[in-house]
Amino acid sequence: MNEREIGDLLFEYGNRIRELEAELQLLRVKGLNDLVSGTGNQRFGGVMQLGKYGTQVLAPSASAPIPSLWFRSALNAADPSLDTDVAYVAGYVESETGIKLVAKQGSLEASVGAFANDTSGEAVVYVQQALLLYSLGADPSFLVDGMIWYRSDTDTYHVRANGLTKTITIT
Repeated sequence: MNEREIGDLLFEYGNRIRELEAELQLLRVKGLNDLVSGTGNQRFGGVMQLGKYGTQVLAPSASAPIPSLWFRSALNAADPSLDTDVAYVAGYVESETGIKLVAKQGSLEASVGAFANDTSGEAVVYVQQALLLYSLGADPSFLVDGMIWYRSDTDTYHVRANGLTKTITIT
């Protein structure tokens, strides 16, 4: 390799180093400093972390659960809580733990939630708004105590309790 070829090669390497430095700076500006530093975690706003154990959200207060997963009609940087049509998952960990799934459209909102409190021994699932049971043409093949279902072929509601299936009579 002659001096000119070595000079050309060094020039190419210099350009490539400048390109990589620009990409590295972009990563740092975009909030991925932890990724660049080698810790493997990406932290966002001090309340969220993406790492080898999945997405983690700091949500300490049951009085103010943090919506952490948003479903929107379009991605943008605006506050998603201001959207009229949105769905989200919110959770908290405090004296009890809980999660809430919310669907909001216009002025209507429906939610399903669950919480557990080891101290009180409570574990509850709740539904805000009407509960819709899908129609089944036959009893489920796998029955477990606590199941409730609607049979469209007989127009009857059923519940499974103490190993028995009972019909709920509505008058």
